[in-house]
Amino acid sequence: MSEFPSLVVDRPSGNIKMVEHPVLQSKSSMSIAGILDKYIIVITKSMVIGKIRGHSVYKIQATEFLPLQEPTLHDHDEDAYLALLQTHLRTGPMYYSYSFDLTNSMQRQSTADHSLPLWQQADDRFFWTNRTLLTCEARHHLSVDSFILPVFFGFLAITTTRIKNTPMIFILITRKSRHRAGTRYFARGVDENGSVANFNETEQILIIGDAGAI
Repeated sequence: MSEFPSLVVDRPSGNIKMVEHPVLQSKSSMSIAGILDKYIIVITKSMVIGKIRGHSVYKIQATEFLPLQEPTLHDHDEDAYLALLQTHLRTGPMYYSYSFDLTNSMQRQSTADHSLPLWQQADDRFFWTNRTLLTCEARHHLSVDSFILPVFFGFLAITTTRIKNTPMIFILITRKSRHRAGTRYFARGVDENGSVANFNETEQILIIGDAGAI
């Protein structure tokens, strides 16, 4: 088995599949941010904002929309909507880590099954990219785990300091639920599943003496 599997899009049909052999004509990206109808959204630029327990944390800065199929007609309205969505993804605070579950609080992580892939440990409420590959045939491939990246929307700040020569890390995370998110004119109250409009979870973390995480 190849160490680096490839995700292949069949342009005539739009089908997505996994292959273990090298791909001659390929496009590299940091990760997949999602699949939207006939487009696959890839992260093309990110910024490291710090580390948590030695795990790097990134903020998305740029994305690219790649069509799953060759467009037959040029739609100016669709171009305008895609531009708006790209602006939202660029300006909206979205964060991820390749090796640390940012969707779950430290308390929930203490009881999680860490033998599972990262995306299977993620909290569905804050897993904004949870439909990345779950509806395509590639989801049955064992190597697909590396292409499904949990991304959350909200706020994350990491501040490192020392007090009396003791390293300390102050972390503030606010996670916005993907259920019933929207403006107050369209998202209010509670739905039949108990999801309230614009729910946010805020977590404060203080790590003391973990010099390896700074």
